[in-house]
Amino acid sequence: MIITPKTKSSLLAYLLFTLIGTNLFAQTPKDKVGTDYVLPFAPNNQFRTWSIGFNAGFLSQYTIFLGNADFRTIQPQFGYGLTVTKQLVPNFAVSGDFFGGTLQGKYSGLPTDLGSAYSKFNTQINAAGSINANLTIVNINWRHNDVFLRPYATAGVGLMSYAPTLYNYSNIAVKQNTSSILYLPIGVGLKIGLSRMLNLDIHYQVDFANSDGLDGYKYNNDNDKFSYTSVGLEFTLGKTSKPRLAAHNASPAMRDEYEFDINSLKSQVNNLSKKTDSIKVKND
Repeated sequence: MIITPKTKSSLLAYLLFTLIGTNLFAQTPKDKVGTDYVLPFAPNNQFRTWSIGFNAGFLSQYTIFLGNADFRTIQPQFGYGLTVTKQLVPNFAVSGDFFGGTLQGKYSGLPTDLGSAYSKFNTQINAAGSINANLTIVNINWRHNDVFLRPYATAGVGLMSYAPTLYNYSNIAVKQNTSSILYLPIGVGLKIGLSRMLNLDIHYQVDFANSDGLDGYKYNNDNDKFSYTSVGLEFTLGKTSKPRLAAHNASPAMRDEYEFDINSLKSQVNNLSKKTDSIKVKND
């Protein structure tokens, strides 16, 4: 058999067609780049999508939205929380957030000579739970498949159980009944990847109460609000052989897929060229 330049070109063209139709798509991602790689647009069952987080921080009447507080001297108090998150797509999740703790402040807005002001309040937040939408603001990094820093914003609606206690200027406590109110949490945060299973979660949240009685004292006819500043650890659940959907970055995955296909094509074309040259030499 005589291999002419025309025959050689035909064989190369046939190989190109065959590779595009079969071999390129038959490659398995893990054979190429390891466990963090998945094909672009892979279904959610190829990822870990559940996580649970534990946090602690400070509850305070002071918020970035300012406004008039019923008690003018802010006293931050300890708070604690739990978050369960279901990731739906790389930049959007739904979470259930729960927290408790204490709110405290001194010196009410009314002057003491009116006889109805209080020196301080202490509100025990027995339990608060909310459903939140979680939007990752930036989830693109052209160099890495797994995003290290992920700023995000949250918003939702929740229900809170609380019990306020007021103290007059003689330090006599006036306890009030436990009540429940709706509240709207709005927050921002930053997640820092510490490992394939663990994130450091820094979060600031403002909670808008649907009542002016959260501190037990109705004044100014403004609904109460407070902030919760926390630091916590988030654990990704599921098989460690799967990447995290929350940290998945499709941009480098698409780039890697393109590079692998091109390199594979070049390699196989070179091998075919060597084989055809070898056959030509034998026939000569």
